[in-house]
Amino acid sequence: MFIQIHPSPFELLVNLIEVVIWPVTLLVILFYFRRSFQEIFKRMGSLKVDSSGIAMTFEKLLEETKDKFKKTKPEAVAKGNIDLQQHSDIRTPFEQVMDIKVLMENSLFELAEEAQLDTQGKTPVLLAHELARKNVISHENSELMRSLLILVNSAKPDISRRQAEEINVLYKAI
Repeated sequence: MFIQIHPSPFELLVNLIEVVIWPVTLLVILFYFRRSFQEIFKRMGSLKVDSSGIAMTFEKLLEETKDKFKKTKPEAVAKGNIDLQQHSDIRTPFEQVMDIKVLMENSLFELAEEAQLDTQGKTPVLLAHELARKNVISHENSELMRSLLILVNSAKPDISRRQAEEINVLYKAI
């Protein structure tokens, strides 16, 4: 004879709690610390997830660019002051970075025209390289400008104020 024993309601409740306790705990923690997590993700920049793992692409690129500037012009980066706060009520950090991008690109195109280089269809990064090759700017400055242009071109609209300020310090160091 086959007897089937049904669990009591109390046992069912205990089993349900065992299954649900960790997901609920995780949701409570995420909800409680949601502002902290939002700040962390904003500071991270963008995430790149692939087979090699997870990478914080913009923040990593920013750190690499800062390191390059520190090796090349340590005194300029160390003395760099941050003055983006003056316009913080008017311009977003992304808009401030785009202003820096435009200033750099305009400077490169002006220098190229003065040096009588053909600018048609050339990117600012390529112009920086050609200006250094023609000794209009130093190879050192060319490399720094190209690194900074690559950095500002990869900026996203959710860039943090701190990241924009660091980019401004790098721009002023050139």
